Amino acid sequence: MSRTNKMIKEVKPVNYINIVDQPKLLKNDHPGSIDEARKLIEENQTIKEIKERTNKPAFKFYLTQIEKTLADFSNKSRKRKAEE
Repeated sequence: MSRTNKMIKEVKPVNYINIVDQPKLLKNDHPGSIDEARKLIEENQTIKEIKERTNKPAFKFYLTQIEKTLADFSNKSRKRKAEE
């Protein structure tokens, strides 16, 4: 299994605040990544807006995984409601 696939499988549903609580996932980026994320979250930026404003590849990858996880979670929730 490639490293990327392994990372994708390890991503779990999170909320926006968890982004700033995961410094080890941002270790390849500039140390300011966490402060930048915290600032953007406080400004109520969406994940898409945060991705557009950052130029840090590892941070963008992490945000993309969060987006996918949230979308999967939302789709599963909708399916459950439709079945009820």
